[in-house]
Amino acid sequence: MIYQQQALYPVLEIVVRIREKSREQLGDFESHILRFAGHGVSDQAEFAFVIGFPEEKLVPILHELSGRGLLSQDSMHATKFMLSELGKLTIAHGAEVLETDRVILLCGLSGRLVPRELYLMPTIDPSQLRGSRFVPDLIRESSEITLSHLNLGSIPNKRAVNLPEEAIEICGVLAQSEKPKFLECEILLFKLGVETKVELHFSHGKVDWLSASDVLGLLEPLGYPASSPVQVVRALAEELKRIGLVLDGQGELDSNSNPVFTLSGCDDRFFEQKVAGRLYPLHVAAGSLLARPVPGFPRILRGRTLSLLARRGSKLERDVIVLRFIDQVITEMKIKRQSNPEQLFEALSTRTSETGFSLEEIKKVSLRTKDETFIASTTGQASV
Repeated sequence: MIYQQQALYPVLEIVVRIREKSREQLGDFESHILRFAGHGVSDQAEFAFVIGFPEEKLVPILHELSGRGLLSQDSMHATKFMLSELGKLTIAHGAEVLETDRVILLCGLSGRLVPRELYLMPTIDPSQLRGSRFVPDLIRESSEITLSHLNLGSIPNKRAVNLPEEAIEICGVLAQSEKPKFLECEILLFKLGVETKVELHFSHGKVDWLSASDVLGLLEPLGYPASSPVQVVRALAEELKRIGLVLDGQGELDSNSNPVFTLSGCDDRFFEQKVAGRLYPLHVAAGSLLARPVPGFPRILRGRTLSLLARRGSKLERDVIVLRFIDQVITEMKIKRQSNPEQLFEALSTRTSETGFSLEEIKKVSLRTKDETFIASTTGQASV
């Protein structure tokens, strides 16, 4: 994990006009009127003649269908009624088609419709953020957010994005209805080889449709607002020295703007410490083993992580490789539910030849950690 932080997720609240099929069945009499209108009948007297219904009783029904948008009344000839667009759709779908206005939420970065679960969350208005904290690049102008995702044909499950299953078309966005909002979430970024994956965790679940490039725009600059990235790296260097690390150089920033330090050595204090429940040295990159980013120093990093690299050819590199080998064996044995000291020791002893290290050297490194599980795996004893 290269980043974990509470954040504000941008959404765009808009009002769209939707055409949807009514759940109520259209009456046969009304259907006949619409079909005759579709065949060119328009005057109310003609309707009365072809249907065989008194004109004075038919006129209120024609006006009602006009009011529902299924017929349109001729502005020049009040007795003429034509089939409207909704009327045509009603005949085509075999059910009355209604036009309704509906409030929906779009992702403020991708324009995609957000899951219906997020509608249950309280939204935050931008005016509430004034003077509270720095919020970079959380909103793009509405004109920059694509509306291509409003095509119902590309939405396999309408209910999943808070649209009725009866919806057949989104006609458009009502003018001046756009309102930028925020939802509280937690951003997690993971590095998988050369690829960066992102997850957004909300109180109602996880959203993972965004790309890392989308989310990187949400991240505050390293150290903002109190410090510059250079000052942060300098402060971290001092903190790392305090926990027993010997630095090779002053540190730098990686492609994700996260700090990276190369280590030339350390004292025993570092081997005994843990971070995120794992021995600190197990996060260090050594040989071909990649770094496990460290999520510590929240006051300085504010959600970002740092990476530690053992200098090539150093004793620290060799010791870290040993510790990560022990950790791998312990993990594999736990998966097999074989983690008593004797089983761990037997498994580790059997595989020692793979590493190029002697069992005695492995034992010496494990003793530096003062970790009972590590020591037991190299001695076969529950305590020393």
